[in-house]
Amino acid sequence: MRLRQHNLFAISATVLAAVGLAGQPTHTAIAAPVAHGVVTIPPCRILDTRQGSGTYNGMLAPGEDLSLHVSGSNIILQGGNPSNCPLIPSPVYGVFVNVIAVETQGAYNNDLGIKPFGSNGGGTAINYNPGTFALNNGLLVGTCAGAQLNGYISNTFVCDQDITLNNGMGASTYVVIDVTGYLQ
Repeated sequence: MRLRQHNLFAISATVLAAVGLAGQPTHTAIAAPVAHGVVTIPPCRILDTRQGSGTYNGMLAPGEDLSLHVSGSNIILQGGNPSNCPLIPSPVYGVFVNVIAVETQGAYNNDLGIKPFGSNGGGTAINYNPGTFALNNGLLVGTCAGAQLNGYISNTFVCDQDITLNNGMGASTYVVIDVTGYLQ
């Protein structure tokens, strides 16, 4: 298995230039990228709540949070199938994930949020309708360690997990997450 490593600073500078933000005045509220290596891996299933095994099995109920490991050896306990996964080192500062809502049920449209464990911020990973299948490929999510590094969480906070999912109030869903890369 071959892992590819890239320089995130170079990628970030390229992205900023592509969207016209490079060279903005210093008072612009764009954070300077922290240089980290980006390592890409074959899709690695760290969670599948349909499996009926592991700590997390079954549907996420409306309003339910689910905190997960994305690195280290604990991912096998989450109901995924990481047997083909390389060992993702700990800590990682961010992960590239594919998030899938499967066999959704309920009466209302819903959203599934994702954020670093322990942080107040975060965003919607996917919006889904009951009875449908929804996915978001290639989402970059900060981890608890990354949030600490960037000052969003106190350095004294214990990062027991890496990321947290939050299911909205409209529906229930099974969740599948594959990691496709990480920031060291």
